[in-house]
Parts: sequence; structure tokens; C-alpha cells
Amino acid sequence: MSDSVYPVIFVLDDDAQVAGALRDDLSRRFGRDFRLTSRPSGRAQEVAAAALFVLIGGEPRTGWLSGEICCDRGYILTGGDLTREHPWRLDRPPVPLETSIPGVFAAGDARYRSIKRVASAVGDGATAVRLAHEYLTAQESSSGLLTGASSTAAGAG
Repeated sequence: MSDSVYPVIFVLDDDAQVAGALRDDLSRRFGRDFRLTSRPSGRAQEVAAAALFVLIGGEPRTGWLSGEICCDRGYILTGGDLTREHPWRLDRPPVPLETSIPGVFAAGDARYRSIKRVASAVGDGATAVRLAHEYLTAQESSSGLLTGASSTAAGAG
């Protein structure tokens, strides 16, 4: 089968919304055709495909961080994604999952360039907790006290 009959990837326009994907005559077509209906136009089209992946997108709910923690299009910048364009107050580079505020860590889908999968978000959360503990231990051993330093492992998704 050629790519012109079954393209590797078929992308709808950004403004198109899929109202439904219905298989026609599953036994006859072996699940290779889908009927997609665009909500804005109501136009239906058949797409030859072995599978259909619907990416619904997402908007990070991080507006409350505005002006406090550096973000890119609403996604929290962490670790190596913090660049010279964004303020970093320490001589050491930020550790993975650390935000532009030292000792504050981000996890999950709200993080810039995260995988956007539940299992990854759970792993991020567990890692952020460990990093927060390490940060607090380092602060405690270097100053004897936690002088105004706070550490937060936070995720928003």
C-alpha cells in the first residue's frame, strides 16, 4: 500500500474539531476508514487510516504564577530550559525540575517540554519530592538553619 492511499500522518487544520469518528462496516473495511466531521463547517470526510489518534491539546493553568516563576506560553520553565534570558540567582545551574526560583520544583503537564502523560507526571512528582528533600538538606547543612529558604514540590496539570 502506498503512502498516497494510506499516508503516515494526516493532520487536520488547527481550527478543525472532530465531532465524531465512526467506522463504516468494520468487517468489510477491516477498520481502515474513518468518517470525520468538522464542527465548524459540518463537513464530513472519510480518511483511510489504520488508526486514529485524537490530540485534544491542553492549556496549562499557570496564570497564577505570572511574574513569580518563568514560563513560556504558560508552561513552567525548569532545569536546563532556564536560559540567560531568564533570571537565575545562584552560581550553580538549576537542577532538573527546578524553576526560576531556587528550591521550587515543578512536575507534570504544566512543565515546559514535559511528556504530557500520566505516568511521566507521576514520575516527575516523585522526582520533585526527592529534589526538594535534597535541596532542604543542602540548605540545612550549609547554613545550619533554613533561613528564609523554602522548598516546594508543585505540579499543575
